[in-house]
Amino acid sequence: MRSTETIYFDFLIIGGGPAGMAAAIQAARLGLSTTIIERDRLGGQALAAPWIENYPGFPDGISGKDLMKLFEAQLNTWSVPVIYNEVLDIEIIPPYPPLQKGGVGGFRVNNIETRCLLLAVGLTPKLVGIRGEIPYGDPARLEHADKDVLVVGSGDSAFDLASCFAEKARKVTIGMRDETPKALPKLVERALFRGVQIQANWSHKESSYDVLISCVGKEARHPLIDKLSKDLGPLELRPGEVTDIPGLFLAGDLCRGQDRHIVIAAGDGIAAAQAAHRYLSPPQRHREHREKK
Repeated sequence: MRSTETIYFDFLIIGGGPAGMAAAIQAARLGLSTTIIERDRLGGQALAAPWIENYPGFPDGISGKDLMKLFEAQLNTWSVPVIYNEVLDIEIIPPYPPLQKGGVGGFRVNNIETRCLLLAVGLTPKLVGIRGEIPYGDPARLEHADKDVLVVGSGDSAFDLASCFAEKARKVTIGMRDETPKALPKLVERALFRGVQIQANWSHKESSYDVLISCVGKEARHPLIDKLSKDLGPLELRPGEVTDIPGLFLAGDLCRGQDRHIVIAAGDGIAAAQAAHRYLSPPQRHREHREKK
């Protein structure tokens, strides 16, 4: 979906990961005109999750890719349009009549105007600082058959991805900068069972590899958050409506600290859609705005 003329939605979502898609599904159910802007692929970083064992309804587990396909299918059931584009700026629309300090009338993103904006932009991966590293690389998108793969990290993601790369790679090594793994014991056992080698107190100088994957954490940092903080003041990164900025919502990993799970992100998205619906009730939707024009 692409257009150059101004279009209007009750609820605009930036980010097509689990939080964004869940929010869009719920908002559409509630009767809000809704769209998602996504720069890459629906599903976000969840697509790279080899196996998810804590999403209710799948007793044997499910891959991130397959789960995101189900999210997308449900999104299509509710005919939510997806705009594939990069968002570089968010323009604040002044309120009319003027509200107290901190109030906004709405938001303009690219060619879209809305009264309710949800930021579900996820986290930014940290880097080891080695040339050629691929943060949280997706085994399904990287050529690694019969190659040596080095995964730097000691947490769940590092061991999970290493196990997945081990299916086709010649050799997979986990380089830990710690003494012991921080991953769940089950993930460590799985990696060892698949032949993954673990190197504690890892040093780059001692490594040889064809593919380098870094899994050394993520941080709640994003250019759009920086932009809004500059325009409106520092934002408290917590799920729900942003304090003193009516109509602006946050959801997902961006505001969840260490509690980064797909099921939590989806719940955050649904809660944000519910809050947006309450904010717009009684209905003062953009179809009324168009009629006034």
